[in-house]
Amino acid sequence: MKRADRPRAGASAPENNGDAPTPAAPSGRHRPATSTERIDRAIRDDGARGDTRRAPARAPSWGRVLVSTGRVWLGRRVPSRTARRAVTIGVAAVVVVAVAGAVLATRSADPKAANTGADPDAAARTAAAAWISHDVTAGTRMACERAMCARLRSTGVDGGDLVEIGGDATKLSGARLVVATRAVRERFGTALAYTIAPDVLGIFGVGPSRVEVRERSPYGLAAHDRAKAREQKSRQHAGLQLLNIPHVHTTSDAMHELAAGEVDNRLVYTLAKLARHHTLDIASFSGRGPYTGIDVPERVVDIDQVDGSSAIGDNPAIGNALHTVRVQSGTFRAASAQLVGSGSGGGVLRITFTAPTPPNVLRGGLPRGLRPQPKPKPKPHPKRTREPRRTTASTVPATPTPTTRSHR
Repeated sequence: MKRADRPRAGASAPENNGDAPTPAAPSGRHRPATSTERIDRAIRDDGARGDTRRAPARAPSWGRVLVSTGRVWLGRRVPSRTARRAVTIGVAAVVVVAVAGAVLATRSADPKAANTGADPDAAARTAAAAWISHDVTAGTRMACERAMCARLRSTGVDGGDLVEIGGDATKLSGARLVVATRAVRERFGTALAYTIAPDVLGIFGVGPSRVEVRERSPYGLAAHDRAKAREQKSRQHAGLQLLNIPHVHTTSDAMHELAAGEVDNRLVYTLAKLARHHTLDIASFSGRGPYTGIDVPERVVDIDQVDGSSAIGDNPAIGNALHTVRVQSGTFRAASAQLVGSGSGGGVLRITFTAPTPPNVLRGGLPRGLRPQPKPKPKPHPKRTREPRRTTASTVPATPTPTTRSHR
């Protein structure tokens, strides 16, 4: 072929009109592989030569290890295959029975697992009744619906202190507390929280099945708010007086609660009584009901040290402090005064008062005998004044009389 007959580079090939057959591709050349084929080929090559980057095999479970160990042990000691199968089935049955017994024992020991399907209303009533029997002052009249009253009687609350809510609201007139279950809230509606019993001492349970322990107000809503403000102001005044007593030492949290008026005045009076003869190190205040606000005062105090010594049983200062608390009477008689966590490392002296807090306690502050004594002011030095000299006839010099000289 001459040079002129060769096709130029970049020129298009002549069209095939169907007359001449298409030349076949040379046998030494192949169609280029696609990307998918290349990936498949690489995977086959890695599998053939073994991929060193393959993830390590997972460790067998303990159950599989135990089964394999048992099979090896049986194969060595039990020659017959049928006997080995019987022994394996027996061992498996024993393991299944043991596991089932352990699960049943765990569920019976766990009250939460056993009561998974319990009635939430009944659980809330049980929790509220337990708190009332322990934290509410004996003799406090409470209004409740029939099921709640029955639960309170079963926990030891005197039936004479319970007022069963009937078809009208007149039965609430003599009650100090209202135990508001779902039925009580549906009966009184929003008036229960706004006018009848606006103060919440504790909430037990969640959702519609919750039980609210509320304190009734004998006033209207506006008068009730004013009374609550006066009570907090009196608590704040008494708490600041207690902080000014030199023998009372507190933590930062306890000091803040006293200064903010968040501590029951019965506790403040008791601590001031103890501070007359002892040095107190107050650790903390507590005692509010569950899910209540700061408008409900704290009713429990933990005293870490008395006269610089830990609260242990053989400390004579602790014995004197316990006696001082237990001999109080009337409004200031504590529900309990005891050592909590006492041992070789010491504990705390815990003083507890019950709810609800009586009104108008220490309205004018601490009694005069328990107030901090003001520091005596230094007497000013008397000023030395110079008295005017008194003149007398003997001290007044004689005025010289003029003399006349004669002239001769």
